[in-house]
Amino acid sequence: GPGFVRYGAAAFAAVTCRPQATRAVVAALVAEPAIVSVASTTGDASLLLDVFAPSFEQLTQLLRERIDLIEGITSVTVMVVLATYREGSRWRVRALDLRQSALLTRPRPTAARRQSPTVGHLDQKLLDALEHDGRSPWTDLAERCATTSPTARRRIEKMINSGRVALRCEAANALIGPIVPTTFMITAPPDELNKIGETLGRIPRCRVIEAITGRSNIL
Repeated sequence: GPGFVRYGAAAFAAVTCRPQATRAVVAALVAEPAIVSVASTTGDASLLLDVFAPSFEQLTQLLRERIDLIEGITSVTVMVVLATYREGSRWRVRALDLRQSALLTRPRPTAARRQSPTVGHLDQKLLDALEHDGRSPWTDLAERCATTSPTARRRIEKMINSGRVALRCEAANALIGPIVPTTFMITAPPDELNKIGETLGRIPRCRVIEAITGRSNIL
């Protein structure tokens, strides 16, 4: 969720690998739970990774002890996320007309986002279960995690309200038409960073806008 950077470490990693090793490198990266997406790219890098870790220490450990040791990788450039201006749950591809969109929209009061405590063992079990089936009924979720339905619902809603977790669906390109994902690396004056990030974040087709470390400061 958009508040994750307050609790954990999020980063992008541009990976260069030997062409003949690409398939094996991708398989090794996909197997890492902390790497949530692996994209083949044009440009200077072979692959672009989206990485989430519980802490900077664990992010560093992942890079040094797992990714750097994968046979075939020649370089890794890490861009740590400093702030999120837009994340995937707000992405709109205009696949629905206004009437269809209204059918899916349930107006509800916006709860003030509060800082969530550290994710506990039960919270992690709930998230692991939802990772396999994000539409699980509360009763099924509670049974799989050895708790009660009200407790499961309360814990999940608390993480959502804090911004730690967000809900989204992925689009099937074959059904909604061709989409060409494009990543822009932008360099902005430091004193204009927030203004530019927030302006870009209002573009409906922008999926993710992040302030990052590195040669560019907006991705």
